[in-house]
Amino acid sequence: MAGMDVLVALAGVLLALISQKPLHRIEEGSVGVYWRGGRLLNMTSAPGYHLQWPILTKHANVQVSFKTSVVLDVPCGTASGVLVRFQQVEIVHRLRPHLVLDTMRNYSLRFEKLWIEDVTYHEINVLCSKYTLHQVYISHFDQLDELLQARMSALLAQWAPGLEIMSIRFTKPDLPAAIRESYELVDEEKIKLLVGVMPRSYDFPIDGWYCLAFTRNWILLCIFAKSIEGGPCSH
Repeated sequence: MAGMDVLVALAGVLLALISQKPLHRIEEGSVGVYWRGGRLLNMTSAPGYHLQWPILTKHANVQVSFKTSVVLDVPCGTASGVLVRFQQVEIVHRLRPHLVLDTMRNYSLRFEKLWIEDVTYHEINVLCSKYTLHQVYISHFDQLDELLQARMSALLAQWAPGLEIMSIRFTKPDLPAAIRESYELVDEEKIKLLVGVMPRSYDFPIDGWYCLAFTRNWILLCIFAKSIEGGPCSH
């Protein structure tokens, strides 16, 4: 009976070792990092199959190729006091392979949540607070991606140099319904204004009467647009 008990125990140990999968695979575009007894080991592994001490050692695939993180429903409080939302912000980034271990030691596997997702929410709020609704939605919208990338890159260079931001893409922010309708109405009035007072042919001289009519209509449109904030006369 004693011999049978020993065999059963050995079989149990063998099954436990097998269940820990000492043979593991690191995916292409990633490096393997390892922990033993909760301590991060000072080594990484390349893509392919590798062996590790079962039970004692744990591993993780850490992506070092380009990766796109999508941050959803980002609030943007403008300097005008109007809150808009970006439904989607895409950040293309990568982790520098030679700084993987430093990043793991400082921030563990949560580095992307801490320094991409959470920082995106914070930096967009800071950025939006410096601009009016008209600037965020129209006049400066095409600059927001570069402005945010510059801010985040400077922050990462100081606190998480292993991470590199490659590009950022914004969706057009969602406006409150009443403000969106007002912007659409202003766009319609601008088109009517230009069509109504523009000469039928560029061969006709633009005389003083045309300039006066255009100026008066433009002033009226500007006054109307003040109810939106900024409007077409901000430049």
